[in-house]
Amino acid sequence: MKSVNILRTLIVMMGLSLLLSACETTTSSSSASYFGIYKVAQIDVNFDGAIEPMHVAEIETAYRKSKLGTAELSRVGQRFSSEYQAGKRQALYAGIEAHIRPHARDQFATKFVGTRNAKATIYVKNTFIRSRTNLAALTGTSVTINGVRSPDQSQLIASLVLTDLETGLPIDQVDDVKVTDDGSVTILGGSKPPNYGSSVRLNRLAFDWAQLVVQRLGNSGSSFSSF
Repeated sequence: MKSVNILRTLIVMMGLSLLLSACETTTSSSSASYFGIYKVAQIDVNFDGAIEPMHVAEIETAYRKSKLGTAELSRVGQRFSSEYQAGKRQALYAGIEAHIRPHARDQFATKFVGTRNAKATIYVKNTFIRSRTNLAALTGTSVTINGVRSPDQSQLIASLVLTDLETGLPIDQVDDVKVTDDGSVTILGGSKPPNYGSSVRLNRLAFDWAQLVVQRLGNSGSSFSSF
């Protein structure tokens, strides 16, 4: 009887071992399998965690001209009003979103081939693009904006969280990805991006960011599991 009980115990332990092994296999392969389950039906761009200074020269210049027009010099004081600053920030965020959302949409479409709806939330941490005629570019000196040293080169930093649109459950995420316009990040041999938005440099950064993020999806230890 004792030997029978030992045998039963061994059988149960072997069964548990096989079950755990199957679960681990499912989890490790799930990061690839969800691309065939989902399509990205919604893309949100979130600036709640943005870190100053945020700046895109072309967008802010266009906003300034639209508000001040030919009387820019005589109305320079208006640029420091709270109303003007709030409008400039809104225009900046809208401009960044107009660049990054369509590039993300294009890249997601190449990767996700399923039918279940997913939501991608892009958390923009920082976007900084100086004018090509700024003080730093002309003199090589560092620039401080409101007590914070600005980046030495144009950059876009953002992360991605992917969730099930119906349930809100997490599928995958990619932590902060930083791209710059100095040639340090080259995707697919420097493919030419489609033209979205008014800033050529931001358009390039958004394109590179979207490609790099899609490459990293499925390799970030996804919590998604079909087990």
